[in-house]
Amino acid sequence: MENRTESRLPDIRRTIKVDASIQEVWLAVATSEGLAAWFMPNDFQPVQGHKFSLDAGPIGLTSCKVTLIKRPNSLSFDWGKDWQLTFELTDLGGQTEITLVHSGWDANKVAESGRPHTVAYERMSQGWTVLMNRLVRRAIHKKENQAISINSGGINMQQTTLQVSGMMCNHCVKSVEEALTALGVSGRVDLHQGTVFVEYDENKVRLAAIKDAIEYIGYDVN
Repeated sequence: MENRTESRLPDIRRTIKVDASIQEVWLAVATSEGLAAWFMPNDFQPVQGHKFSLDAGPIGLTSCKVTLIKRPNSLSFDWGKDWQLTFELTDLGGQTEITLVHSGWDANKVAESGRPHTVAYERMSQGWTVLMNRLVRRAIHKKENQAISINSGGINMQQTTLQVSGMMCNHCVKSVEEALTALGVSGRVDLHQGTVFVEYDENKVRLAAIKDAIEYIGYDVN
């Protein structure tokens, strides 16, 4: 007989503090617009029992359901057939502590994407660190992408493939492509390989600026 306890994996838990009111943070994690800014496109509504979808791009739509909502401190929803996401917010008087818990991991199960939980667990363990940083920048502080280009004339075309961690959906692909376009860089994102192929004029933009632009929007470039 299968031992389900032994097959369970620990929850992924991330806690950060931000210089923002709890009301600002609540809008970033418990509204459709807020979630779309840093996570995935959706039709979420902050109503307990509400069924909605997350749009994971090539992976498709994932069915979700709000299981707990206590404004402005707690939100939980089922994500797909196995997982649950919980956001816990604590008012620190001028700051807010955000705790994210991603639970429901089982070494014997396979996610809707077709990846075993063990593989998805490794990706999301790193991915949630990136996503929490993106939550702060894009949905709370709402900073725009910035990067510095160097233009010294002439043409010196270069090509390289970057290993980029934290890309998980079509929304991520679009974000990276927009960052590259803003620099005048041609790029091709391979979501499943976790790579970004870039072609650029080294006399106009340095590779370091390209990496900085991708990291600025919340991804890790190796």
